[in-house]
Amino acid sequence: MAQTAAAAHRDGQPGSPAPLPASRRRGQESRERIVAAALSLIAKHGPRSREVSVRAIAAGAGVSIGALYHHFPDLERIMSAVAERYMNEMMAAIGAATADREWADIHGFIDARITAYAEFFAARPGLREFWFDDQASDGVIDVHRRYREMISTAMQQAFARFTGVTADPVIFQISTVVSGSLFELAFRRDPKGDAVVVAELRKFIRRYFEEKLEESSSS
Repeated sequence: MAQTAAAAHRDGQPGSPAPLPASRRRGQESRERIVAAALSLIAKHGPRSREVSVRAIAAGAGVSIGALYHHFPDLERIMSAVAERYMNEMMAAIGAATADREWADIHGFIDARITAYAEFFAARPGLREFWFDDQASDGVIDVHRRYREMISTAMQQAFARFTGVTADPVIFQISTVVSGSLFELAFRRDPKGDAVVVAELRKFIRRYFEEKLEESSSS
């Protein structure tokens, strides 16, 4: 007899994914260890160090060279996966800094995000250098592009939530690119984040959004 929906609900969550086969689960775990080992080496030595090699990553992950190449065809693909992991960690950290809090206006919200970014970058110098690497591979550059798209969309949504104005997406694409460039400058000048540059970033974003809000009110 076919299992009823009620019985399916009692036996387990309907529609929940089946457990992964053991071989596939082990493969995912190996892949995660490889990315974690690469991330650790970059954090320790920087992205351009000879210490960040396929052999060193495999040793750090506890896998053979052959097993590493089973998951990643070359070092560039590993770097792309590291950038993806770093991006996800950064977005989680910024989200946590602004979650479950009340803001009087969008400026307080953005100030909190800027502070969270500055703290995140300051705490991870090797990986920060990797993220801002102007000789990054095509795969890492693609991660950057997707990151900017997600941040631009998130800021557009926040702007609409705080102000009630649905503004042109290009406004937030511009603010995202400028913010990234100023953060890069701040940490090129000072490993702790140049306070003058960060302060100018705060002023720029405040003035920029105020100007766009005024434009929308007068149109």
